[in-house]
Amino acid sequence: MYRYEEIRTVHLELSTKCNASCPQCPRNVEGGPLNPYLPLGELSLSDVKKIFPEPFVKQLSTINMCGNYGDPILCSDLHEISRYFRSANPDLELTMHTNGGARNVEWWAKLASLVTECTFGIDGLEGTNHIYRRNTRWKAVTDNAQAFINAGGMATWNYLVFEHNQHEVMAAVEVARRMGFQRFFIKKTSRFLKGNEILNETPIRNSKGRIVRQLKLATDPSFINLETIEISKQYSTKDRYISFLNQTPIQCKAVTQKSIFVSAQGFIIPCCWLGSIYSKPIKGGRVDQFKVLVERSEESFFNLSALHRTIKEIVEGPLFQTEIPSAWSPNSPDRLKTCSLHCGAHKISRGQKNASLI
Repeated sequence: MYRYEEIRTVHLELSTKCNASCPQCPRNVEGGPLNPYLPLGELSLSDVKKIFPEPFVKQLSTINMCGNYGDPILCSDLHEISRYFRSANPDLELTMHTNGGARNVEWWAKLASLVTECTFGIDGLEGTNHIYRRNTRWKAVTDNAQAFINAGGMATWNYLVFEHNQHEVMAAVEVARRMGFQRFFIKKTSRFLKGNEILNETPIRNSKGRIVRQLKLATDPSFINLETIEISKQYSTKDRYISFLNQTPIQCKAVTQKSIFVSAQGFIIPCCWLGSIYSKPIKGGRVDQFKVLVERSEESFFNLSALHRTIKEIVEGPLFQTEIPSAWSPNSPDRLKTCSLHCGAHKISRGQKNASLI
């Protein structure tokens, strides 16, 4: 894949904790009960210093604090961690993704001088944002974002489009302009794609697991992920879909960008898509494929933790250098279907964003 000295980008998950409960997020069951397989935790400043020694931070161009399961603002040491990265590499591009609904305005004002850019996931206006970003409050989100902007922070607005909020996109653009956001992106979710079928709706559950609403796919075609449409059309039968997953050429984005994903447990994984490892075991499921590959390799998840070994030892070990690349081979019995979907001919993440509307 790549050597330790070549790594330039890190996607960092600081916490698996979150104040929200979004229906298509793997940290809970369709917006309801917490995923029972998910360990709740966060990286401390001492953890980060152990994982990221200063010479390694100096070789990086970007650290993106985001994650699969949690929101970085729930990490207790976020400010201190950001200061450490900044002191080790003043030229580092340090970015963050968040729902913006936790902490107070003073905390957000202090953050403005520490990060290069903060992307807020705000999916609607006052009457709609909470439908997907469950448990967030509009006033808290906008007050925090405004405090960050007023303190000199560069803010970007990401807007996931569904049926219930598609009519508010341009109104949200105007709100973003007034507040001082510098960019506004529409995000076209790929999470209505289940296998080779696009669902029109998925359930929203409450904390007791009861369905309280249906989350519906946008009806405006301009807000639908075109890559998912192509998959559903071109591979309309199960056999065609399986053939696509087994044979599509894989061009690994992590290899191209020389990037790694670091989980809140300190695991070093090529990308966040392979890092979605906490779910109910499903035979043949994409998540379990990577877990099986790790567990039967010369490595183990314990040995993939940079709290126990160095990033260099992990990245230059057999899993990264031999076993994952071998699993990209057409018709390989270890073929990683997640890689086929995200880095194959139809990259579903490629269909998510348009140019900024600001």
